[in-house]
Amino acid sequence: LYYISRGHKTPLESFKNIFRYPTLYAILVGLTLSYFHFELPHYGERFFELFKGAYTVLGMMIIGLGLSQLDRFRVDVPFTLSAFAVRFLIWPLLAIILIMFDKNIFSLLGDLYYKPLLLFSVMPLAANNIAFAAQFDMRPGKAAIAVLLSTLFALIYVPLAIWIFDL
Repeated sequence: LYYISRGHKTPLESFKNIFRYPTLYAILVGLTLSYFHFELPHYGERFFELFKGAYTVLGMMIIGLGLSQLDRFRVDVPFTLSAFAVRFLIWPLLAIILIMFDKNIFSLLGDLYYKPLLLFSVMPLAANNIAFAAQFDMRPGKAAIAVLLSTLFALIYVPLAIWIFDL
């Protein structure tokens, strides 16, 4: 959100903008509930099982809608490379550093969380980036191309990362 809103706003406005979206609050609620060992009722599990399939379809529809707005398919190489560097290099490195700090110093997470954290860190760009780019009028077509290319790249990168990290 910060990076996307940076195109039209000052750094401080972009930082404040992060707190306007419910995703941050949903994460905080989820972490709080997890900390207090809250469990969903049985009927809640079924809802989320059904939602997983719908979420994938919605993501693909968002990518398709973003690509449909393009007059022609043109890759913005500097933008795409910077997005790839953050998503496929910096983010996994930060996850590895966090895991190493936790293993050796903090001991907050435990082994159960390390593999999912690494796996999430190597996933492609999320389709919701296109929706945010559209909301901020920041060329959603360019974001859609980056998401599409990262998804295609992830077809090779994710299995390779799973093999390297023994996930």
